[in-house]
Amino acid sequence: MNNDPVKEYKALVKKPRHDEALQLLKRLASQVKPVLINHNWTIKNLVEFFPTNPNLLGMNVNRGWKVNLRLRPHYDETQFLEYEDILGTLLHEMAHIVRGPHDEHFYKLLDELKQETELLMASGYRGEGFYADGHLLGFQSVPRYMSNGIAAKAAEKRLQTSKIMLPTGGIRLGGSSSSGNTNMTPAQAAARAAQKRQQDKVWCGGSVEQESAGASSSAPVSPAVPSLPSDNVTRKRKLSSNIPEMDTQSKRKSRETSVIDLTAADKDGWACPTCTFFNGPITLACQICLTQRPHDDDDDDIAVVAVSDDAWSCPQCTLKNEKKWTACVACHFIQLR
Repeated sequence: MNNDPVKEYKALVKKPRHDEALQLLKRLASQVKPVLINHNWTIKNLVEFFPTNPNLLGMNVNRGWKVNLRLRPHYDETQFLEYEDILGTLLHEMAHIVRGPHDEHFYKLLDELKQETELLMASGYRGEGFYADGHLLGFQSVPRYMSNGIAAKAAEKRLQTSKIMLPTGGIRLGGSSSSGNTNMTPAQAAARAAQKRQQDKVWCGGSVEQESAGASSSAPVSPAVPSLPSDNVTRKRKLSSNIPEMDTQSKRKSRETSVIDLTAADKDGWACPTCTFFNGPITLACQICLTQRPHDDDDDDIAVVAVSDDAWSCPQCTLKNEKKWTACVACHFIQLR
């Protein structure tokens, strides 16, 4: 009986160096094995995937039934990403086992997972032969009187790393923590949290729920797109042939109401004409593909709202913001006062 928290591994066999990719998955699982045991979590399938979206780095399907990880950069499938980057993505997807949305509870749990893993690495634990026996896993190998010192060194390392890392892409192990928001005002902290959630939506597939977890595939897994099976199409065609034809006017009205213009602006937002992502109403460029917002003919009818003299101009997008806002309402740039 397999008592390991990670049950199965699958690498992309059609990609070069697939044997090394499989060993990399096992090494990652060995590194986080004590953390999984400590939280009583299991991962049914740890799978390599290579999605067409270059920003997508990981995805958790059915709360740990399958965890997909990007191991290779999108521009060169013969190479592998940095080990610490992939490990940080794995910890992020592990947090999705118990928490789906990117909210305060999620990031608090993620910080705990980071600290546990860094404490293990600081104590010398870098994984083991995955099927080896005879070692008690966990934090018992670290003497109690040394735990505080090791944790302090790990926290200092996280702080140093966070100062030199860019805020986009994958999270490197030891990256920025929520503890850095203590010196911010509530408005600044809320703006920073919203910006972080938006960034994580770009590279993390989040927690995806599927109706059936019985079938698995070694092919790369990407976010599910609703599609209509061919059998259902045939069945619907047969059913439609038995329905009496409606008058021409009713057919025309039905067709007109069934067409949705994805490029039309809306009070609640606008859809990108390139990638169809639905953006907020005050966003000037698509948050996914950065396509500029299309011009709306109705813009000429919009009344111009006067801006008070004490408003401040955003240095990033030049939007005039009211004085009461500490972050730009368009691009979320934080004004430091």
